[in-house]
This record gives sequence, C-alpha cells and structure tokens, in this order.
Amino acid sequence: MSYLAISNYDKMFENLTFEPILINKVVCYTENDRKKLNKLLTTVYESDAISSIPRCECGELYGQYNIGITCPECGTPCKDAFDTEMTSRVWLQIFPGIKGFIAPPWWWRLNAKHTYQGFNMIKWLTDPLYHPPVAKIDKALLIEEYFGIANFKRDINYFHDNFDIIMELLTFNGLKDNPQFPIRKSAYNKTNRARVELYEFIMKNREKVFCQYLPVPDKALFVIESNDTGSYGDIHMEYAINAIKIVQHTQQDLNTLSFKSLCHRVVKVIDELTTFYDKYLERNYYKKKANFRQHVYGGRLHFTGRAVISSITAPHNYDELYVPWGFALHLFKLHVVSKLIKRGYELYEINDLIRVASHRPHPVIREIFDELINEAPHKGIPVIFQRNPTLHRGSGQLLYITRIKDEIEDHTISISVLVITALNAD
Repeated sequence: MSYLAISNYDKMFENLTFEPILINKVVCYTENDRKKLNKLLTTVYESDAISSIPRCECGELYGQYNIGITCPECGTPCKDAFDTEMTSRVWLQIFPGIKGFIAPPWWWRLNAKHTYQGFNMIKWLTDPLYHPPVAKIDKALLIEEYFGIANFKRDINYFHDNFDIIMELLTFNGLKDNPQFPIRKSAYNKTNRARVELYEFIMKNREKVFCQYLPVPDKALFVIESNDTGSYGDIHMEYAINAIKIVQHTQQDLNTLSFKSLCHRVVKVIDELTTFYDKYLERNYYKKKANFRQHVYGGRLHFTGRAVISSITAPHNYDELYVPWGFALHLFKLHVVSKLIKRGYELYEINDLIRVASHRPHPVIREIFDELINEAPHKGIPVIFQRNPTLHRGSGQLLYITRIKDEIEDHTISISVLVITALNAD
C-alpha cells in the first residue's frame, strides 16, 4: 500500500536527479555573489504579468532558443516557465563536529509536546546557550539524575547519542526496564496521552528524526514583487532567509567558534526553518478551514472518492468502514494493477480483468483486496473520512477500511452510527 509519510531528507538528497547547491559551499563575499544567491532563493516579479519566457534557475540563461541548455552560472537547464517542478535545489549541510540536524517536522512536534510553563525541554537539551524563563522543572532534574551531573551535557550531539533514553524519560517520567527509574502512574493519564502517541510515532520513524541535509524551500515560495514604490514579499520569508544566513556565517566562522556556540547556531537554524514552515501553514491553512476542504477533502486527489453513506448493521468497531466493490476497484486500481503484474499478468489481461470485475465480483480481485487489507499496518486500510460541507471539529476522522463489499448493487459506504454525530450525517 501507499501512504503519506514523514520525509526522510537524507534519502531525498541521495535520490536527487540533479546536482544540488549546498549553501555551506556558496561563496558570498561580494555584492555580485549576494545577487546570484538571491536569484537562486527568490522569484522576483517586476510587473503584474507572470513571465512565460523559458529560463534557468538563476535567470542568467533565458529564451526559447536556449531550452535544454545548461546555465554555466547555476548549473540548471533552461526550461519553460510552466514545466518547472517545485523541487528544492538549494540545501543546507550539517557542520563538521555536529552529528545531525533535527528535521523540522520532528522539531515542531517535539517542541509542541515538551514545553512546560515556558520551559522548552528540547531547546534546553540541545542548546547549551538556551536560558529558560523559569527554574529547572522535574523532567530536567530527572534527566540530570539519570545521566549524572558530571556526565550530562546540554548539546545537540549528546541529545543525538542518547535520544531514545531521553525521549523515554520525557514521555513516561521513567524507564520501562530500569527499576531505579520506574515509570510514574501519571505517565499514562489523559494529559500525557498525546506525548505517548508522539513517542510511539517517533519510534516507528526513528531513522527520519536526524539528518545530514535540510532542503531550502523552493524559490516559488519566496516571491518578491518589485515596482516603483518598492519591493514587497511575505514577511515570513525572513525566517528561512535567516536560517540560510546563519549557515553561511557559521561556515565562515567554523575555525573560531566554540562548540557551545556551534550547537547554538545549529539549533537556531533548525528553529528558524521550522518557524517558517509553521507560519506559512498557519497563514495559508490553519486559520482557513475551507482551504482544507477545497484542497484535501473536496479535491479529486489520488486515492480519493465520494459515495453515499449507509449504516453498518452487523457487529463492528466504531472506526470501521465498508466500501462498495466498484468504488474500491477504482480507488485501489494502482495497487491492484501492481499486484497483478507481480503475478505475471500481461497488461491486456489486466485491462480485461478489471473491466470484467467492474460489473461483477471476481475471485482474483477479491483475493487482492484481502491482501491489501491484511498488509495494512493497522486493523484495516487507514483513510480520512470527511462529509462535505461540514467544517467543524470532528468533520474529518481517521477510519479504517476493514471490508470491501461483494454486493455489486450496493454502492454505499457503510459507516458506524457511533461516528455520524460529529460528521453531521444521518
């Protein structure tokens, strides 16, 4: 099955089909150097019309006659303006002596769940120059006690090396397999449930937390409009630009920086880049619920579909979904085709089989549907179920497809009556 997942930045970097630009290696001493860098990072419009002239990333090479030719300045080919993919060409690399960045999606989650009365535990653990606004909290004292005052270090490398133990201490106020630091009863209460869920999620994606490379957002997100009255852009661009500047300045000062200062700057880079993503999403999506309905729930995205709902009358769990045969066949067509190819079917045979199965259940397709459900890492295939046009809390819920109906005349999605209230369904 194919699911949305947290990105692994190092694998993304390894799989790039072009030569990336590392900010650490970009020389930026003169005004011309800065102009070249700005062309790589931002998109500048000087009129109300969007230019359709083919050009390279930096804009030095342009024109229809140059399509396909690689620019000697930025190393990117001249492409049609509307054929350019939104991919991160500019990347940040970790500094020598530091074991890794914390990927922004994880930094955001960790900070959100482990900040207590203004005391940011994650910054306190990774940044030796961070001064919390309040005195040490119990969790900080617990970590110091476990590692020992003499051995414990507040820096990102120590956090990297002892990440699993630190996360267990923060989440459960103790260790599962250590009687000297037993888990407190409060570790599983309602207020801590979100931290437990985060801990389990992190452990399932452990290899994605730290990375050697971080992508800089595509220049299409950094738009500057320039006219006679001045230049204008999104104020939140400043956070990402600050991260880039910190990397450049740090690279130049590597030989003179203390290790504490280096850790501080690495944490600052992560924090600034994470703040940019957070502010961008907050401005464009968080406060505009209709955007999610328009682009996610109401959009005809891959692996989405719509159907009339009915109730499940047989014994069931509240988060189960039963979907109709024809609906499932087209929803999971890509997966069905993939499995048929692996079984040795030719393409013309696959097309014939799917056409026949669209009108009546077929034992081979039935077997594949059962495989897909059994291969899912949960009780069934996880889906987001949304009833338009409802927008309030609970209108979108995580449910699981546990059965695909054989009744070809039944075109409804069967859902539990226990979840219809929040969906405003009947």
